Amino acid sequence: MDTRHLNINNITLQFGDNSHPIKVLDDSETFGILKISTKDIIHSSDLPVHILYMIDCSGSMSDICKDRKTKIEHIRFVLKNMITHFHSYPNKNISIKICAFDHEIHDIIEHTKITDENLNTIIDAVDKINPRGLTNFELALKTSSVYLADYVNTHPGDQVSQIFMSDGDITEGSGHMETLASLMNASHNNIFVGYGQDHNSHIMFGLGSHPGNDYKFIDVVERAG
Repeated sequence: MDTRHLNINNITLQFGDNSHPIKVLDDSETFGILKISTKDIIHSSDLPVHILYMIDCSGSMSDICKDRKTKIEHIRFVLKNMITHFHSYPNKNISIKICAFDHEIHDIIEHTKITDENLNTIIDAVDKINPRGLTNFELALKTSSVYLADYVNTHPGDQVSQIFMSDGDITEGSGHMETLASLMNASHNNIFVGYGQDHNSHIMFGLGSHPGNDYKFIDVVERAG
C-alpha cells in the first residue's frame, strides 16, 4: 500500500446487530448506521495522517431524509463524531482541513491538528455549515486535487486522504464521469460518501470505483460516525 494513503477502508452500515459493507445503491435496500474505522492507522502506524474533508453545502443538502433529518445534518453529525474520535488520540499525528463547496469553495478549517484548545472551535465551525447555492463537483475536485498534490509534495511520507461528502446532485460545471475522474490525483485516495436515498449513486459510485477510491452511503444518522 502506498504509505501516503489513509487507510479508512472499514466503513459499514449497521442493521440491528448485523454489519454489511455497502456495494451499490439499490432501490430494494434499506440502509442504516455509518461506521468508520481507522484502527489500522491509529493503533499500528506512527506516520502522520492528513485528511481533507470536502463537504457539499449546496441547496439540495437541505433535503430531508427518511429519518427526518436533513442531509447537511447527517454530514455535520458524522464529521463531528470523526473529529471527536481523532481528538481522543492526542499522541497520534493526525491533522485535518475542512472545505465546503457549492458553486464556490469555502474554507471552514485550515490545516490543523485537533487539540484540546481548538476542538470546540472546530465543532462550532462545522455546525455553521449551511446549505446554499449550486453544486459544482468540477470545482470541488479541482480544488482538492491541487491542495492535496501540494500537500503530498511538502509532506512526503504522510498518509493522505480526501473524504468527499455529497448527494451527487450536480447543478453547475461538468457532470461527465470521465471529466470528473480525470481531476482526481493518484497520490491520495478518495472516499465518496453519498447522503440521502435519492442521491446520485451513478456519480458517487462511479467516482468511488476508480483505483484507490471508495464509495459509501448513509441515510440514517443516529450513532453514525
